[in-house]
This record gives sequence, structure tokens and C-alpha cells, in this order.
Amino acid sequence: MYNETRRAAHCGAQQARDESRAADSEDLNVTKRKIGILGAGTWGMALARMLCVSGNDVLVWSAIEKEIDALSSTRVHPNLPGMKIPEELRFTKSVEEVCRDKDILLFAVPSVFVRSTAAKARPYVAEGRSSWMWPRASSRTPCTP
Repeated sequence: MYNETRRAAHCGAQQARDESRAADSEDLNVTKRKIGILGAGTWGMALARMLCVSGNDVLVWSAIEKEIDALSSTRVHPNLPGMKIPEELRFTKSVEEVCRDKDILLFAVPSVFVRSTAAKARPYVAEGRSSWMWPRASSRTPCTP
């Protein structure tokens, strides 16, 4: 009788802990963000995947249309073969689409293309909205296209 009572108490406590963890994990990302990522290289795709599996609505753009076609069809980046691209992650060939109505806009393009990419994006970024560049070696830096 003692063991049955002890086991019931243990199972009840375990269930309470499990429910608490589930509630905590649901609260971690209560706001689903609409995120546009300019750049589908290894850095852009790593950010895109992380943000997508965290529950955000992520759209990725590349200046190379064939790259978008390949990523959309294979769901694998050629330089990240072990990383599966989630089905929820979307791709576009349109700078306007990746920039319009986004909560967050990330620039993940090689440094030599930042200026030209920002110029392409500028007409579609809302006035007063800030964007972010994610340099690989340093902290994030605010950028206004």
C-alpha cells in the first residue's frame, strides 16, 4: 500500500513538472514574427532555419534566382548538406516581397553586396523601420537601407 501511494505521488509530481515545462516552452516564443532575410548563403540559411524552427514566419531572398530554385526544390543548401530546410521556410526571388510587411529584416549578404542590396531593398522598407546586418565575426549592427 505504501509503495502504491508513493508511486501515485511521484507520478503526480512528474506530471506537474511536465505540464510546467510545456507551459514554459510555449511562453518562450509567444509572438510569431514575420521575418525577411536577404541572403541565402550559409549564414542566411542558418539564421533562417533557427528562426523558422523557433516558430517564426520566415521568408528568404537571394539575388541568384537559380539558388532559390534549388533550395526550394531540394530543401538542402549545398554547403550545409547535413541541415534539412524546414518545409515552413519559404523562398522568394522578389526583393519587394521579402521586405514588405515584415517585423524584422535581416541582411545576411557578403559585405561587398551590402550597399547594392540595401539600395534594392530601400523602396520597400517602411519609413523609420530599422533593419539588421548580421556580420559573422562581430555583434549585430543597425543599418538603414
